[in-house]
Amino acid sequence: MANTFTVVFKDKTANQLSYKLCVKEIRYVIINEVFRNYSICSPRGSLKTLLQLPYDKVMEISEKMAFSQTLSLAVINKTLNDVYYFSRFFKSYKFPWEHEKASLYKKLKLYLHKIHKIAPIFDYQRAKINLKTLHKFFDKSTFWPTISTQLAMTLYITDLKDSYFVEKLILENVRALTYCSAYAFYRTKNKLIEKGVLSKNERYSRGI
Repeated sequence: MANTFTVVFKDKTANQLSYKLCVKEIRYVIINEVFRNYSICSPRGSLKTLLQLPYDKVMEISEKMAFSQTLSLAVINKTLNDVYYFSRFFKSYKFPWEHEKASLYKKLKLYLHKIHKIAPIFDYQRAKINLKTLHKFFDKSTFWPTISTQLAMTLYITDLKDSYFVEKLILENVRALTYCSAYAFYRTKNKLIEKGVLSKNERYSRGI
């Protein structure tokens, strides 16, 4: 009898694990569809107010992905709500400047991980490598953007070099996620172009 219950328990655990993996994969697909094809910002591109996607857009995503509207709506609303509060944190919190580069990298790595949990729209392992490479460039050029700009640029470069997705992330969505202004983003991007880190004609058509 004990062995029977053990087998049943193992089967139940396996089913629960399979269910969790399935939900995780569905969430991954929906969130990437949103961030790569729909703007999550206000009509003027403001980072101050993040809007829920119109219901017709949710229906469009549901039909395209072959998921239920209820599931798609739940995933999208939860993600946008998390993005909103995370961006508010960046807006309101006064980040103390870390003079120790190792400490700064460690802090930004934690933020990258948090962003990836909210919106798994980039390769986290590759992003950590790109962040470290950017820090070497910033240190050498004595040019250190704000933390939010560093995160936005890390996501941008990681997605730029990712061959898995044909459709690139919409840049205003990346900036909204990290609360990075357009001015700060393009100023940093131009610095990278000037130093030859990025090509001027780099192919990235989403939002540039």
